[in-house]
Amino acid sequence: MNGSAQRTLLITLTGRDRPGVTSRLFKALSDFPVTVADVEQVVIHGRLIFGLLLDYPDGTDIGRVWTAAERVAADLDMEVEMSTGRGRKVPSRRGR
Repeated sequence: MNGSAQRTLLITLTGRDRPGVTSRLFKALSDFPVTVADVEQVVIHGRLIFGLLLDYPDGTDIGRVWTAAERVAADLDMEVEMSTGRGRKVPSRRGR
């Protein structure tokens, strides 16, 4: 990485749990040069909280990635929050 911190995008989807949420989001993101750094999901009383941390290289049109995630959320009637950053404060767990 030439000494610079990795660029990251954190996507958080919340809403009613249903089959296919993860696969739809991953399919939408498969067109972009992103790498999954971490993923977590929690279902509480039928409500899903899904977090996805992505790494992406300089030069990635992150606006297009953002739009793709927003489309998936809208299609699934879910809320989405996203934030960009650099580097990870906590290293990824092994086996993820």
